[in-house]
Amino acid sequence: MRPDAVIDRVTLIVSDLDRAEEDYVRTFGCSVEQRGEIDPALTSVLCLSSARGRRSLLRLGRERIELLEFTDMAGRPYPPGSTSTDLWFQHLAIIVNGMTQAYQQVMANQRFRPISRNGPVRLPGTSGGVTAFKFRDHDSHPLELLAFPDGNVPGQWRTVDGTGSFLGIDHTAIAVSDLASSARCFGSVFGFRTGTRTENRGPRAGRPR
Repeated sequence: MRPDAVIDRVTLIVSDLDRAEEDYVRTFGCSVEQRGEIDPALTSVLCLSSARGRRSLLRLGRERIELLEFTDMAGRPYPPGSTSTDLWFQHLAIIVNGMTQAYQQVMANQRFRPISRNGPVRLPGTSGGVTAFKFRDHDSHPLELLAFPDGNVPGQWRTVDGTGSFLGIDHTAIAVSDLASSARCFGSVFGFRTGTRTENRGPRAGRPR
């Protein structure tokens, strides 16, 4: 994604809308913008024209998290042992302005489970030197906290009026089977352009997430 690109929202399918909304509001300080039935136009786009359900649109800083609960059909849970190399993998990364406090707030919610084995980890300079902590929500969606080192905070995060430690969504990531063909598809269909390229190596790259 280009550095100047804007994320409007990331959508998550949840098993219990009330519980998920409570978790995201209580833990991250999200505010509820809209709540109601899922628009039939959306289920049509998802090829679920007969599906019904509830929707909650949450705001976190400048970005939004959309929670969808389908009430007349059950989705499949994340398979045990899933890793970031599985093609169903997608995570979202939340920028925080203080990793210690943000980490403590996440771990205070007993419905969230850590992925990072030893708490927050400082990544190498090739990854920006950020401190990261990976975890799952109650429905096993992979989430990540990111804190930039002092003096190296990107401009777009210096003026964000977030809630407490949690400022907003930095990025979302998905796993693909063919990077080149997927990049061409996202470029030709959606107009994306390549911003940066990095390469993950070693066992940490495929760690359960």
